[in-house]
Amino acid sequence: DIIYAPLLVFGVVANSDGKIEAKELKEFSELLIHEPTFDSDLMREIMLDLQVDLKVLLKNVLQGKMDVVATLKHVTELVDNRVKVDEALAFKFSLMSIGVRIAEISGGLFGFEDTVSTNEQHTLSSLISILKIPL
Repeated sequence: DIIYAPLLVFGVVANSDGKIEAKELKEFSELLIHEPTFDSDLMREIMLDLQVDLKVLLKNVLQGKMDVVATLKHVTELVDNRVKVDEALAFKFSLMSIGVRIAEISGGLFGFEDTVSTNEQHTLSSLISILKIPL
């Protein structure tokens, strides 16, 4: 499940307005390439793994056959119980940074306006709760 976490976050945020746009896919691909920007060692490792099988894994996510909430709760439980607290938080913040980047890129004309839709805001708030990120 853990390898799917970034894809699930991407999918749920990108699709919160009813469709996944090409610029959102492009932004996610850029995040994969620039994975060293994440503070989480675990996230960097996962992003490298995703580069190998991205099309297959993304197809699995976008077909809607995965339970996003249950899978992300399971990932949260795994991370909280199996890695150090600092790394768990860094991983969860990395997941949220993916969601925020995708929400920001989809807003406005050509992504230049700083608008995040209400649906995206609600999705991001839900992710904070699901991932048990302290405020």
